[in-house]
Amino acid sequence: MNYELIYHRLQLLYDQPPRSYDKLEFHLLSIDLYEKLLQQTKTKLMSLRLLCLQTNIYQYETKLKLEKKEITNE
Repeated sequence: MNYELIYHRLQLLYDQPPRSYDKLEFHLLSIDLYEKLLQQTKTKLMSLRLLCLQTNIYQYETKLKLEKKEITNE
């Protein structure tokens, strides 16, 4: 999980979205507008993915803390 988080942060930093995002297409737009819109969409998707990964890590950490607390109280 941490590897994925680091990987996605690096992708955002170096503006290298996953190849799966290359399939996103918008027809009937000018080339410049198309490229700009596509890049914005990819960046937003990457940011959303990063947020989801961070949320998952936070949930796992919280769960782990609760379980540790239960063990020490017994």
